[in-house]
Amino acid sequence: MEFIIVDSTDVEEASIFYYNRYHNLVNPPGYNLAKWINLNCPALSADSITCYNLLDLFAETTSQLNKYFWRHHTWIVRTDQNQTYHPTPHRAGIVHDTTNIAPDLRVANISTSLDDFLGFLMFKDVLLNQTFPSDYETNKLYVFYGLQATSFSEKAQIQEFLPVSKESLSFLSCYGVSREKSSKMFLSPFSSEVWIGIGLGIISLSIVLSMNVLPAQNLFWVIVDNLVTMIAIPLEISLLGLPLARKKSLLLRSLMFTWVLSSIVLTAYYKTFFTSDITLPYGRIPSWRNVYDLHGFKFLLQTEYISQASNRNISAEPTSITDFGFAYGLLDYSGYSGTVKELLGYKSISGYLIGCDPYYYWHMDRDQFHVLNRTTCSKEWCDIPDPEENDGVKKMSYQFAPVWRSVRYSKPQDFVQSLASCSDKVAYLDKVEHIETLLPYLNDNADQRVYLKGSDGFLETVKGFSDDDVGHVVRNDFVWERLKVLLRSGILQYWMDWFGRKRPDKLFPFYANWSYPVVEARDKIDFNSKIQTIFVVWISCMVGCGVGFLVELIFSVHTSRLK
Repeated sequence: MEFIIVDSTDVEEASIFYYNRYHNLVNPPGYNLAKWINLNCPALSADSITCYNLLDLFAETTSQLNKYFWRHHTWIVRTDQNQTYHPTPHRAGIVHDTTNIAPDLRVANISTSLDDFLGFLMFKDVLLNQTFPSDYETNKLYVFYGLQATSFSEKAQIQEFLPVSKESLSFLSCYGVSREKSSKMFLSPFSSEVWIGIGLGIISLSIVLSMNVLPAQNLFWVIVDNLVTMIAIPLEISLLGLPLARKKSLLLRSLMFTWVLSSIVLTAYYKTFFTSDITLPYGRIPSWRNVYDLHGFKFLLQTEYISQASNRNISAEPTSITDFGFAYGLLDYSGYSGTVKELLGYKSISGYLIGCDPYYYWHMDRDQFHVLNRTTCSKEWCDIPDPEENDGVKKMSYQFAPVWRSVRYSKPQDFVQSLASCSDKVAYLDKVEHIETLLPYLNDNADQRVYLKGSDGFLETVKGFSDDDVGHVVRNDFVWERLKVLLRSGILQYWMDWFGRKRPDKLFPFYANWSYPVVEARDKIDFNSKIQTIFVVWISCMVGCGVGFLVELIFSVHTSRLK
């Protein structure tokens, strides 16, 4: 948007006063940075196109100066009510050092974070051409907030957006993590459809063979013999001595040959996969999968998620879930009115987290509050003040205990102890990449505790750059054009990967001085292995066969004596 004042008192020549938002007391060479620029052009009625072109030329020229009026949010120094902007002159000195072939790398090494370095990467041209004093007036600068997580439901007014990556929350817990069933390994080589097909094949062949019997045979025992034969073939048990007097038939011989050939293939396939499977330890199966399966759980939340907009001291303990930056996402999910199953699940768990918070008892619609918390929150009668009452009179009402507790990366022992009891319903909620980093750290124990990760996608946001950081469109936006170049060329991704390797987030393992497993692998092995189960099954079968043999032997001796 441009602002101009037209003085048309002179009939022959009109004066146009163009407001230059990029004015300054010191003018760079070749630029006129006066606050008002006077443009003289022929009368508007005579040649309005010429005046318009002249005005557009001045606007286009002065708009190129917008790069000098940007500030990076990490370089703003706040003192009481005042704000000053310091564009880090030590970084400018590094850039001016022409003997250095890699100034970007030197700046990256002294930068505190990727966000700090990104400010230099965006504005290093301005640092090279410093002509203004080091302190700028706040109302003359645009703010660049860098890479941020943006929820489209929260920022519906975004006109342009440059996506970089996606970010979501996940969780981990050891509650309800059990060992897979022992019988599963006997069935796992084949799918359910294959087992059903094998069973139908055995039954069908047994029926067909039973229909072609000699008149002197008992049909019942013929069916039993056929079933035994059909099952024995894939088990590789020889039954050549079994008397099966039947009428000769080419069709039956063909069916039997096909069954024998198929059984050989199936048995070889089964033994190959079964042998490879029993060498692996038992898998672990959680009783939950998604975050909305965690009703009744106590959540551990990281205090670094405290919202910057809450104006709270990050050293203080949070008192409400609204102190965490993702609380607004919970509000979005809790108001979902569609029919998608997954989103309905997110709505349910969001209501559980929000409704069990004391803050929302007073700030939500009471009917909606009681619907959310009818059965999910622990509650007790107590006196709590109503903030809407000016006289501060206490009212008897429900108080809902929060279902979360804050933890800090700098206190790893507290974090581990909070999750150590796998009989308690406790889960830790954090970013997906943080959860994946913490799993090896938590599973490095000799107590047979196994922590598993839940599914991703909860409170998903898109990280990127938006023009909403500016609040309005900037003509010839220096930052926007520079961002497009960095994204298309891969330079931004390179530095993101570099900081990910060199400056990873300082999580619990960092403060616990843990970088690799310290518990020996053999100490973490579950010695109740599949091979042990196989021996138990084998011994049971041998005992059963021995008992059967003795019964048949006794029955045979008894029969021979009667004769």
